[in-house]
Amino acid sequence: GEPDTATYIAPMDTITVAPKFENGDQDFFRYIETHITLLNIGSSLTYLGGNYKFSFYIEKNGELSEFKMLTFSDANIAHELERVISRMPKWSTGYFQGKKKKTLMVYNVNLRKIDDFNAIEVTLNESDIQYNRSTNPLKWSLAIGSVLILIGLFIVRGG
Repeated sequence: GEPDTATYIAPMDTITVAPKFENGDQDFFRYIETHITLLNIGSSLTYLGGNYKFSFYIEKNGELSEFKMLTFSDANIAHELERVISRMPKWSTGYFQGKKKKTLMVYNVNLRKIDDFNAIEVTLNESDIQYNRSTNPLKWSLAIGSVLILIGLFIVRGG
């Protein structure tokens, strides 16, 4: 299978399943390559290419939200990337400790022209996955406490 490109894991978190588009990053890049409208980027596209770093969230329902362009080589291409990625179909959801989680995806890619027909190649420089930490120790202790109470009730009633 595809190598796991989830390079960033926050020290306190254990990522169980990272969100992905179809079968992974290669499918994500193919999607970008095939959905970019060349008329929109025209002369901006070069053989040397340019680097584009962007982020977005994959919501619990798999929808993409909050696209942000972080760094870019060319404004036309950056705008077109935003257009294409913001309209993507759903991704598979990310899971953290068995629960669906809103996940921040950060990609740093190179986008270049590969032939005279303006075919585009998107390649990975690096990518990060970060989970939103919306849980704090207090919530965890409350949850664990209520589970223990339920188990206690069950034992008392059953016995």
